Amino acid sequence: MANFTQFKRLEILIHIIRKHAYLSKKKIIKMMEEDYEIITTSRTLERDFKLLNLEMGIEISYDYTHKGYFIEKDSEAQLFEFLQFAGRIFLGELFKESLTSFKELPNRVAPEDYTYYEGVAQMQPILLAIRSQSDIQFIHENFTRNSKTQYRITPLQLREYDRRWYVVGVPENEAQIKTYGLSRISNLKTLGISSVRFEDFEHQLEKFNRIVGLNYDAADKAEIVRIIASEKQFKYLKTLPLHKSQNIEKQFPDGSVEISYYLIPNYELKMQLLKMGDQIQVLAPASLRKNIAETLERSLKNYN
Repeated sequence: MANFTQFKRLEILIHIIRKHAYLSKKKIIKMMEEDYEIITTSRTLERDFKLLNLEMGIEISYDYTHKGYFIEKDSEAQLFEFLQFAGRIFLGELFKESLTSFKELPNRVAPEDYTYYEGVAQMQPILLAIRSQSDIQFIHENFTRNSKTQYRITPLQLREYDRRWYVVGVPENEAQIKTYGLSRISNLKTLGISSVRFEDFEHQLEKFNRIVGLNYDAADKAEIVRIIASEKQFKYLKTLPLHKSQNIEKQFPDGSVEISYYLIPNYELKMQLLKMGDQIQVLAPASLRKNIAETLERSLKNYN
């Protein structure tokens, strides 16, 4: 696995190739030195290409027609995950370096809301339990029912959504995975080795790859979702995809773009689409288009 210095170099390398398509190796090396003060060589660049491909699944290829390098389209999903991971590494290193002057840190770095990180101290014992295939026990608070319940689960995965962290696991004597917010967990204890096998629940975990967010109770069948985004909105979606299946279908003379996704329409997807307001139009499926339109009509009535 790459160390911090390598991650920094790899992230900048990806940024350069994404921003400037079909640069030659010589131009990439020159840009890394002049714009980012990173000295590298042709041999190191080749090693970085190989590392990205073998360890991160990001394939950088050479186009003989344009005489330069580009990122293969099939690597977009892995690219998105790598950039998320790299961002957390850099942020962690920044906080680590700033510990001696923590009082000044909030004036220099301002996360949107510190409360969203509540509960992250639980991550290490949960991750260790996942690695050792052990059960955990905790008290979980339900805000809706205003109740607290003790659970024993086999943790399978840690997931993040909307700046909150969750543990995904199998509750004792149940066959369906569930999610629990770390900020609502207390009295966490690690118990003995679990009899639950991770392999038996892989097919359930894979469903997360076909949804936005954590609404696992949505329909089982993924389908094509198509939208038209304005030129302005497309710039945001290009840098921060709504889902890793995001694909550009066509571009129009006015700069707007038709985009497709292959996923299960759920509540979180609907909320994300509504956030974009008049900058998008949902084309398909018809049921989602109708649902969005009806929601907007009800919203408009609140102002009439």
